Amino acid sequence: MLPQLTDTVVCNPELLNRFQSDENFNYARELEMPEVNIWEWLQQQVGELLRDLFSIKSPGDIRIFIYIVLALVLIGGLIFLLFKYKPKLFRREGRIKTDSIEANDIYGVDFEEELRKAFERADFSRAVCVVYLQTLRRLADANLISWKIYKTPTQYTREYLHPEFVRFTTLFMRVRYGNYMAVETDVQNMQTMQTAIEEGGVQ
Repeated sequence: MLPQLTDTVVCNPELLNRFQSDENFNYARELEMPEVNIWEWLQQQVGELLRDLFSIKSPGDIRIFIYIVLALVLIGGLIFLLFKYKPKLFRREGRIKTDSIEANDIYGVDFEEELRKAFERADFSRAVCVVYLQTLRRLADANLISWKIYKTPTQYTREYLHPEFVRFTTLFMRVRYGNYMAVETDVQNMQTMQTAIEEGGVQ
């Protein structure tokens, strides 16, 4: 019979604790999944990208030129959109004060009916505006002016060079934008000038 073996291995708690606290012997860490916060990682990546884009290292850096061009394009595009869709922001004459012709639109307006209503109410300021817009419509139909919703009255006087048209436009602007209260004779003068303007080019 073999003699019974005696277990001579003795655990040294102090030495064991030292090995366990030493990261060089922590082989289990390679099996652990790293704690990754996707949102923080994304913020870090975006931050690094922005720092790289906007870190101008020298006066000759080509990115300066690129940023200036991009800024000008952005500003130009914004101004174009505002000019196209909000033309009133660029008008010097101010806001139009009448109702159905508030937008200075010369199409879709029954001028004769509007003029009749204005005379019924003795609203001669409105009548002046109606006669003016009616004249613009006739000039546009005759291809004597290029009508656009955003154009100012003075722009039309440069397109259609007629002395009466200048006086005609001046009276309209006084009434529409200068708070001048028109009277019936002003409307009659507008209609007289309208006839002269049409005889000068509108067939």
